Amino acid sequence: MDGDSAKKLFNQAVQKETKGLLDEARTLYYEAVKKDPQFIQAWLNLGSLEFKSENISEAIHALKAALKIDKKLLQAHLLLAQIYRQENQEKQTEIYLTNAYKLDSKNKFALGALAMFYYDKSLYSESLKMVDLYLAYYPDDKNLRILRTDILAKQGNYKASLSELTELVQKDAGFASFQSNMKKTWSEADEEIKVHVENLAKKTKNKIEEFKSKLELSKENPEDFSPPDPQDAMDLSLLYLFQGDSEKAMKYLVYAKKSSDDTKK
Repeated sequence: MDGDSAKKLFNQAVQKETKGLLDEARTLYYEAVKKDPQFIQAWLNLGSLEFKSENISEAIHALKAALKIDKKLLQAHLLLAQIYRQENQEKQTEIYLTNAYKLDSKNKFALGALAMFYYDKSLYSESLKMVDLYLAYYPDDKNLRILRTDILAKQGNYKASLSELTELVQKDAGFASFQSNMKKTWSEADEEIKVHVENLAKKTKNKIEEFKSKLELSKENPEDFSPPDPQDAMDLSLLYLFQGDSEKAMKYLVYAKKSSDDTKK
């Protein structure tokens, strides 16, 4: 009987949540798991609701209760990873993202989030591994293709980075209005990637004036000031690629290639 009444409460909670009545939904979810502590979907929904409501401790408690019932519950691992990432708890973030990846090696969110996690920690080899796994399953993802060129450059592999970035600029017509188009097509599972890709674009904006200043100073006083290096040019090329300006993106690619070749002489 408790199982039937718990299911009824759960259904009512889902209806309330769908209508945006979160407080009422929360109460009903708690009543459902009180009636049936093994009601895993109720715990999962409760954890998600508490997370959306920014009740972090309650969300963690609910999701871990779900994992006690089924330690292989993928959604719980993914949600816990998001929570710990938001709370800047790196160790826990990595644990739950890795758990999710082990449970589903093709999971788009787990692969993308691990790629970004390692990228932010400057663990470029680990990030590149996840990017390559991601692209093996989702080869048309423009965001991860761009990220790959950036990782290669940060590893000092300018030749490969320039080659791939040049190919993106020249052959992929989809970049013509990349930034505006992508905002229309992000899915909820891509949110982690979206945030990091947009941050990358914002960071490169700050390099424009720095690049111009370095270039002018090096021309005026070459003995005292070095010109911009290939990474500076590639960052700006990425920026213009995000803006859909392939002509300017190519301009900075040419500078990066020339600068890279000059340093080898």
